[in-house]
Amino acid sequence: MDDDLIKRDFDLSANNFLALPSRAEYFCAALTQEMLMQALLFAREQGVAIKIIASGSNVVLPEKISGLVISPGMQGIVKRGDRLQVSAGVLWDDLVKESIERFGLAGLENLSGIPGTVGAAPIQNIGAYGVELSDCFGGLVAINLKTHERHQFDAAACQFSYRNSVFKHPAPAQYIITEVEIALPQIQAFKPCLDYADLRNAVAGGQDSHSPQAIREAVLQLRYSKLPDPVMQPNVGSFFKNPVINLSAYNSLIKKIGPVPNHIEGSFRKLSAAWLIDQLGLKGFRVGGAQVSNQHALVIENAGWASFDDILALTRKVQQAVMEKFYISLQPEPVFFNGDPIS
Repeated sequence: MDDDLIKRDFDLSANNFLALPSRAEYFCAALTQEMLMQALLFAREQGVAIKIIASGSNVVLPEKISGLVISPGMQGIVKRGDRLQVSAGVLWDDLVKESIERFGLAGLENLSGIPGTVGAAPIQNIGAYGVELSDCFGGLVAINLKTHERHQFDAAACQFSYRNSVFKHPAPAQYIITEVEIALPQIQAFKPCLDYADLRNAVAGGQDSHSPQAIREAVLQLRYSKLPDPVMQPNVGSFFKNPVINLSAYNSLIKKIGPVPNHIEGSFRKLSAAWLIDQLGLKGFRVGGAQVSNQHALVIENAGWASFDDILALTRKVQQAVMEKFYISLQPEPVFFNGDPIS
């Protein structure tokens, strides 16, 4: 075992987008499959639990994490026909850019600008502007953390749903994803998804305005204009899932409070969590060092000295306020590393 492979008492403050003070008992940046297997053997020999943290773009970390934290950093993109085999450590937005500019494939442009790695994307079933990872998912390879066996998962096995997958339950601790396969059409066969009005308006008019590159640029501009930069103001982007309710519940809601922004999804309505929070005047609301962003109500920020407990307390305050006013339960998007995810 390489003594430099496993770090002890490792500072994770730079490994999470909320910049929360956190330390791992053991830490390994697994840049290759060999390094990953060595780390798994170390955990088995030491009898310690394993936690997976990729870029830290969708986690809320406690002050101390016992056991071994593994950060998968494997790199590489290989094109086979209309499919891309992508290593887990590749940054998601790099994949989106490369798929268009290098490989001539389309379908990921609506997902431009989403932070995090490719390996983390299936866990959350990331999505934006009417497109989800599951729409272009071809399969993945994951290692069982107990048996060290290699497994292949198709879409059905992943059990994708809105911001959810089998890897999120009970926690992302049974498997580590090492490779994801993305299935995309050639640009000439591309059909843009412009279901959301703000994106549709952003690309209206102009030559090639509906090209994958034009849509990517519009999505990036929309994201940068709406969401605070995590480098300048630590945050994990959208903190709550947009609630999806049935038509009966929606009709009851609008009778009580009037018109509510919504997106029709079959017999259900997807509401804007940001709008619900904004209606309560919670922008700038703070608990300790955690606050609801003044720029976007869906974002919870570290104001500079936030702790895990501050983020947790603020999350619960927002959930309680929305429930009391609208009778709607908000669910967090990020994973809380405390063994007791809040719902």
